[in-house]
Amino acid sequence: MMRKIFQVLCVMLLIVSILPKATMATAVKHDFQHVNELSTWLWDTARIVSESEEVIHNLVNEGVSDLYLQVNATIETAYYQQFISKASSNGIRVHALDGAPSWVAGQKGINEQQVFTDWLVNYQSVVSSDERFVGIHLDVEPYEHPNYEKNPNNYFKNYQTMIVQFEQIANTMGLEFGIDIPFWYYGVTYNNIYGKGNIAEFLSQHVKNISIMAYRDSANGSNGHDGINQIASAQMDLFEKYNVKGTIAVETGRLTDDSQYVTFYEEDKEYFYEQLDAVYQNYKNHPAFNGIAIHHYGSWMDMKAPKIPLSTWLWDTAKIVSEPDIVISNLVQHDVSDVYLQINEKVELPYYQYFINKAATNGIQVHALDGAPTWIAGQKGISQQEAFLEWLVNYQKAASPSERFVGIHLDVEPYQHPKYEERVNNFFKNYQAMVVTFREHADSMGMEFGLDIPFWYYGVMYNNVYGKGNIAEFLSNHVENIAIMAYRDSANGSNGNDGIIAISAAQMKIFEQHNVKTTIAVETGKLNDESKYLTFYEEGKDYLTSEVNKVYEHYKDHPAFNGMAIHYYDSWMDLK
Repeated sequence: MMRKIFQVLCVMLLIVSILPKATMATAVKHDFQHVNELSTWLWDTARIVSESEEVIHNLVNEGVSDLYLQVNATIETAYYQQFISKASSNGIRVHALDGAPSWVAGQKGINEQQVFTDWLVNYQSVVSSDERFVGIHLDVEPYEHPNYEKNPNNYFKNYQTMIVQFEQIANTMGLEFGIDIPFWYYGVTYNNIYGKGNIAEFLSQHVKNISIMAYRDSANGSNGHDGINQIASAQMDLFEKYNVKGTIAVETGRLTDDSQYVTFYEEDKEYFYEQLDAVYQNYKNHPAFNGIAIHHYGSWMDMKAPKIPLSTWLWDTAKIVSEPDIVISNLVQHDVSDVYLQINEKVELPYYQYFINKAATNGIQVHALDGAPTWIAGQKGISQQEAFLEWLVNYQKAASPSERFVGIHLDVEPYQHPKYEERVNNFFKNYQAMVVTFREHADSMGMEFGLDIPFWYYGVMYNNVYGKGNIAEFLSNHVENIAIMAYRDSANGSNGNDGIIAISAAQMKIFEQHNVKTTIAVETGKLNDESKYLTFYEEGKDYLTSEVNKVYEHYKDHPAFNGMAIHYYDSWMDLK
């Protein structure tokens, strides 16, 4: 095997150059992205044929610097060339990945090694420098072979032979050489033609890039299991002694139920990245620490986004009569935590009781919703307010704790009243009086109090019996939960219009100063043609989700931010 390979490699030396290391091609979002190398495995090589642009986009977006791409000889060379060249231009270094337990099982394993090596030598010899792999990366785990227990010493001797040969091959080709090993190899001893010692130390003398498969679902341990930091430490210290570049690898793939502590599969990305940050902080000054590796690309990309605190409005109260279980199923499916349910006195109390109790058992809080522009128009408005409060007081008394509303939520927009322009000052004075009254009632009933406001209330001034200032600041002193109606169809703006993020900023700053829990609301209902930029009605559910996630990412660490709200249930569920 070796003679044939080296004949070809001698020719290769004339044309192969070592590629310089590229830099990470994305802005740092998390502590762990400060690592020298952030790597991942791509086992499903067919993706470079069917979705190469998407793969590279995702790698760049996540800050990946190194990709271990499994070699699949059935895929045409041109696809590798295009993919590696594009990856390289985006600062991503691609390593030729392969390996299986059978590679250390006698002649069959030697043949499999040679097939891989022949393919790689031929590939590297016919492509340009920007299309070449920068390294060889092997994932060969002898202990996974079904016959391992019968003769572990022989399997490890074959493994060591393979390592020595690939070290020579990589050096001759001018390629880096890396491997994956479990965290416990420092405890596996050998005594054979290679001397005696532990496998981790042997590997440290032949391989300069080693990924420790420190597979746990916590940086520092949980439920009686040591964490990533603890199980990686012994071999990291060994790597320091031998100047090995050590990468700490974690698992995101789905495993059996009794192995859930080994993978982040069931966790969301936010928790996952918090744990990687903790690993980085623990090892960032360790001389052997070279980076973090995430196994593997497919399962990593499929990880759940963090749950966004999400609320919605249910105006069509009749739905809790005709289809309560469907409504709750939809709310659960869409991860809704709070629903604002309009009060309709014609709906009998048992329907509210059933719906609220069922919602509560599914982790959904229900708030009593009502309001109209007429609520701030003289005695008629006061009567409407009183009718709502009377109904609510009676309902709360009649219901058991699990059947009660948790809060009052008002949607009263004075500027929608037909006589607003004529009576603006009086309407806002009445509005302020209403807010003060409802806050008192909410407190006396032990309920939260929230309301909806447009994004521009910080610019509406008042000067009356309540003093003077802007309405947004007044509300900050009387309301604990405010939903900003930041109605735009883009997180960052489009077609000359500011986006959701920008139009929310001024009031988010005010609400931070007053410790107000703030929800940013978006619209999905059908509006007239000139108002299309205010709603996601035409864009559809996937686009809505994408933009909501962008807003969440922007504001998630803002002290006032308490989640997103989607107006309203029916139009949201109808989105395509």
